[in-house]
Amino acid sequence: MRRGGLTLLEVILALGLFVLACAAFGHILWNGTRASVTARLQAQGLLRCETKLAEMLAGAEPFQSRSSVPFSDDGNWVWSSQLEATAAADLLKLSVTVSHQSSTPLGRVSVTLVRLVRDPAIFTAGGSTSTPKSTTTRQTTKKSQ
Repeated sequence: MRRGGLTLLEVILALGLFVLACAAFGHILWNGTRASVTARLQAQGLLRCETKLAEMLAGAEPFQSRSSVPFSDDGNWVWSSQLEATAAADLLKLSVTVSHQSSTPLGRVSVTLVRLVRDPAIFTAGGSTSTPKSTTTRQTTKKSQ
């Protein structure tokens, strides 16, 4: 007479399916967490980049090229600015890059904003007090090292 119950083969098979399901769920959870952290860092980097760009245009920060300057509120964030001449005599290209320094590849994010602005020397030499006109473009990159 046969007794009711599970055989060893059925238990091993069920356990194998359970482990595969847990591994798939863990992978989905990891991808979601990674995307969430990256999106949060990119959004924070973009806000920091826009703020530094606005500070430079308003005169709160020097209107010059600088590199790897840490933010006062969080030392993991650093910013750099690059000022370049363009083909037009009175137009400058101002690039501000904000980077998050992290020990893990997941936390390394860099955001760059590029703005074309009129040379402030023209406004000071001409005596004009109007605000310079500008155009902005945005680049977001994730550094993987």
